[in-house]
Amino acid sequence: MSLFGVVFAQFNLDTPSMDLLNSDYLVGPVLTTGKGPGRGLRFYHQSSHLGDEFLLNYGIANGVQRRNLSVEVLDLLVSLEDTWWRLFAGGGIIVFSNKEEDLSPTPGFVNYRVELRGPAWGWRNSRLRPLFGGFFSQLQATGWSLSGSLEGGLEWSAPGSAQRVRALVVAQRGALPFSQFFTDRTQSFGLQMQFEF
Repeated sequence: MSLFGVVFAQFNLDTPSMDLLNSDYLVGPVLTTGKGPGRGLRFYHQSSHLGDEFLLNYGIANGVQRRNLSVEVLDLLVSLEDTWWRLFAGGGIIVFSNKEEDLSPTPGFVNYRVELRGPAWGWRNSRLRPLFGGFFSQLQATGWSLSGSLEGGLEWSAPGSAQRVRALVVAQRGALPFSQFFTDRTQSFGLQMQFEF
């Protein structure tokens, strides 16, 4: 049994002050088991908040309305892994949704991911490993249309440690996986840093 919390934030790097576009907060308990295929059952809160700079510098002038996206979600994730690969698959439902942005009539979603990991090599009392992965999702709220991203890069970690840092190049196409813009079709290409503790 554990507790997780994460913030996903998007910034407009083309503006002088690198405006905050949006941030999503997820927090909740996780129940996991490690015998055989790994399983994780989560019940978590997710809320989405538009950035003030985005609203002031673009949103108000272009008619963007702040939508109060706030949901409670129950999901199950199963993972299988070996030395060189890892597979994830799962899905869930939105259990509670605020009335302003009500997603309860279309509560379902599925996620799946594949990750390929190359051989690790030593570097200054740590190790580096190349990796490549793909993440895909389908939401009932968007008519089960497929969205996904491909990513590749390097993972850095200390020997025997669960803590790691990843530097990745990411290409995304489809609905954004987070924020009040999840019904919009987008595509992007960029860099991503992940810190796992």
